[in-house]
Amino acid sequence: MASKQRISVILVLLLILSVSETTLGYSGGKTGSTTAGCGCHGASGGVTPTLSGLPSSGYEETTEYTLNIGGTGGPSGTKGGFNLDADQGSWSNPGTNTKLQNGEVTHSNSNSRSWSVNWTSPANGSGTVTFYVAVNFANGNGGTSGDDWATNSWTLDQVTTSNGDTDGDGWSDTDESACGTDSNDNSSIPTDTDSDGICDPVDTDDDG
Repeated sequence: MASKQRISVILVLLLILSVSETTLGYSGGKTGSTTAGCGCHGASGGVTPTLSGLPSSGYEETTEYTLNIGGTGGPSGTKGGFNLDADQGSWSNPGTNTKLQNGEVTHSNSNSRSWSVNWTSPANGSGTVTFYVAVNFANGNGGTSGDDWATNSWTLDQVTTSNGDTDGDGWSDTDESACGTDSNDNSSIPTDTDSDGICDPVDTDDDG
């Protein structure tokens, strides 16, 4: 996955998808661009990108989810394109008219306005994941006017595990709070000198 800094640059691009000669090179997908926007094709904001399939309660560790990308608004027609990335996790199983490229997800041709891909969440304790999406809807008039594009982002936290041990280090979130350690960091482990399962700040006599 790309870094947050790189992703923020990537997703101000929008993928030019009219049938004009200047845009045919992008109809098969575009990622990693350093172009700050797409001023040559319509205005930004005419399309509202959508991303569905994210679990409302947060992600479970190393779990696969099917995400659907699309948009509302913009010009009528069937021409479209997108770029999706996230700062954690991995991609697989791109759907129709969709492909993986340079660690990101994009369109494989300009003949759709809805796409799907599977995302596998990161390991326990990875924290918040941010998804970045850019969507372009083109009118296919052979020119550079009348197309609309926009970007959006979503954040997704990890769900608290059933045993209340968010970082999976064997200490419950409640215990870590009492012990003064970070329940979201599995390297932040309470000290338990006498190994009785009670951390030293709580078990002051350490007598087992």
